[in-house]
Amino acid sequence: PIAYPIFIYPSKFERTDRDHVIAVRYSNFTSPGEGFGIGLGDLNHLTERRASSIRSSTGHQMFFTGVPLAFALLHFLLFLFYPRSRENLYYSIFTLFFATMAFMDYQRDIFTDLEQYSFHSTIYHIVRILVLVLGMRFGYSLFYTQLPKKFFPFLASGIGLGIWSWYNPFI
Repeated sequence: PIAYPIFIYPSKFERTDRDHVIAVRYSNFTSPGEGFGIGLGDLNHLTERRASSIRSSTGHQMFFTGVPLAFALLHFLLFLFYPRSRENLYYSIFTLFFATMAFMDYQRDIFTDLEQYSFHSTIYHIVRILVLVLGMRFGYSLFYTQLPKKFFPFLASGIGLGIWSWYNPFI
């Protein structure tokens, strides 16, 4: 499931003897079973909770992006100094895309603009497919001297799913 961003829309309710009614018009024709959540509370408390969540998320984002980037750089340099060991190149590309996937996963949760969120979610889904295909390519480079033919249907499926994800981002 997609983790949608948390939007805060402050509204003030006056204390009266009458009941308040909150009506939400919602329709979702693309993802059956998906919905939304709504929470009511003190604005200061909710704002602090969101800021704390973003701080924590930023730390996780830096870790899960920085460590794979460091490994990507290390293995790319190893490949440059010993080009016959192509496993280092494949691992470098794999970890680079893994770092991109981790970055995009955390980044899309802080957007408040639906256009940016939609674009980053689309890129995230495409990169996630690439990570799986590149992980297979790296694994095959470790255990096989020649790329097996059974890899190519997975590659074609990955390319097809990537193209499909570009045109159908939320399915």
